[in-house]
Amino acid sequence: MREVRIKVYTYPELSDKAKEKARSWYKESISDSEIWWPVVFADVKQCARYLGITIAYNSDRPRYDKSPSRPNIYWDDYGSSFSGTWAYSHMDLVAVHEEYPHDPILNKVADMLDEIKSQDASAKISDQGNTKIVIDIDLKNSNECDREIIEKALQKFNTWIYEYIQSQYDYVYSDECVSEGIIANGYEFTEVGTFIRVDKLWIDSNYYRYTGRFKPK
Repeated sequence: MREVRIKVYTYPELSDKAKEKARSWYKESISDSEIWWPVVFADVKQCARYLGITIAYNSDRPRYDKSPSRPNIYWDDYGSSFSGTWAYSHMDLVAVHEEYPHDPILNKVADMLDEIKSQDASAKISDQGNTKIVIDIDLKNSNECDREIIEKALQKFNTWIYEYIQSQYDYVYSDECVSEGIIANGYEFTEVGTFIRVDKLWIDSNYYRYTGRFKPK
């Protein structure tokens, strides 16, 4: 039997170089997780619901996969896309202005949809690749002006999805937010910034708990 002693440091006690290594570990842990995505998706779905959009869920999973289904929202460095349906009768545009008064794109989309005259209008939205949506609009009265409004409004909302998720991504991975997350979790490190779990005395690159703090809207 041998006794091993190791000196551990809190994040504020590390050198700048060691802090950089600690932040890199934490960012890698977040990127391998499903921790922050559900929160962002939930916000997107809520905005969509106010605009009359119902986002579809991914049902193309193996039968043995019991994990929660994910909404069909796609995002990468080049754009975003989603699939679902839209209906005039499902809109709550007042809620958009009340819940997101400082979001110019969402308010613009709401104002555009408010101009629609066809109260029985509906549409099916399909994703084409990860950066484009195709909209199939059903108008009972063949109002072509409404068709153009719906097309532009839903495309603009897709643009909002990309910009919103990108802003959240940039914030979550910022040095400021990462540092706060490390401190909030009380993680400890070796002198060079390697994460160490003291209670079991083993290095674990996947042990983490994200604080769930997101950039305010």
